Amino acid sequence: MSGGWNTIESDAGVFTYLLENLGVKDVQFEELLSLDPSYLSALHPVYGVIFLFKFPTDRPYAGASAPTMAPTTKPPPTASSSPTKPSKTLAAPRPSSASLCRHAPPDIRGEALSNSELIREDGEPDDAFHFIAYLPVNGKLYELDGLQPSPISHGDCDGTTEDFGAKVMDVLQRRIARYDASEIRFNLLAMVRDRRIAAREIGDLDTVEAEDRKREAWMFENALRRHNFVGFAGEVLKGVVKEKVAEGKFDSWVKDATAKREEEWLSMDKVRKKRKQQGGGDVEMAG
Repeated sequence: MSGGWNTIESDAGVFTYLLENLGVKDVQFEELLSLDPSYLSALHPVYGVIFLFKFPTDRPYAGASAPTMAPTTKPPPTASSSPTKPSKTLAAPRPSSASLCRHAPPDIRGEALSNSELIREDGEPDDAFHFIAYLPVNGKLYELDGLQPSPISHGDCDGTTEDFGAKVMDVLQRRIARYDASEIRFNLLAMVRDRRIAAREIGDLDTVEAEDRKREAWMFENALRRHNFVGFAGEVLKGVVKEKVAEGKFDSWVKDATAKREEEWLSMDKVRKKRKQQGGGDVEMAG
């Protein structure tokens, strides 16, 4: 594909500002560290969730088609279209490739969207992971997957945060169960109302200030993500090598570093084998 899909970090700050740049107002993303529905309920109102997982899965998904498109690590472009209305506004629609490929097959649609500069500007190339979204629409729980030709219904869902949380967590648990027990590379983001709105309504200035500080940190981190540190890292490495050569310690430095790295890999391999032998256990999620 020309250009192809690019990656985007599964981070609440990245997604919040990406949606703001797309014209979505009064929403933010929060990372969920548990699949307990109560954690999602505490963020009411919740418009949907975005789930990051290794692609493809270890075992087939019953009833799902197998598109010919390569894996993508972009969120579905319709993930921000929530049926719940409170305080979520969209700016006037911008001309985009999405409107021109609405009826195209998934591979062509993905190719067109991957060439959108607005979407591509926040990403770096990578592979093997994929984003999908879940949201309640008209009494149903839908899965939105850019690699599928249409939304996938997961049954009835009345749209309340409590019911949505229970239903979507059950779907996610079943999806995660398709992986080897040692696989922990999952991440879950909830799309919620801007938390400063409710805080202002009840006069909770401490929460408003905390959320403002969070956004300042997000802006700083996003600026770092856009900066190219390759040159800086190269200069630092050359300086360290020059110093070690001058001290006559270069060979021993490389040998020690190699031994330490091999020890770390052996330790990680033991942990993976132990988890695989134990099987099951609590679900861990990592970004």
